[in-house]
Amino acid sequence: MAKTVLQIAIDEEDLPIFESLFEKFEVESSVIEEKTKPLFTIAVEDIQSVALERLGRTLSDDELLTAKKGLEWGLLTDIDAVYSAIFDEVIENK
Repeated sequence: MAKTVLQIAIDEEDLPIFESLFEKFEVESSVIEEKTKPLFTIAVEDIQSVALERLGRTLSDDELLTAKKGLEWGLLTDIDAVYSAIFDEVIENK
């Protein structure tokens, strides 16, 4: 993740004000990072584990790229169905 760097020159007597602002910024940044945290991740080792079960071997780099494209296509093609299933389950469990 790219970080933005801000450099400022301040008088020493103003330092406590800026320290409290930086503390607030750090807290808000951690909340934002939590909001952007993935809810579900499919790792290479997950794919390799399934490949080992189904194919009896792990996938090559080219095959992993094909798997990645297939996952992206599957999720992007029918993401509405995924969201519908999620929210239907949420409503049922209320």
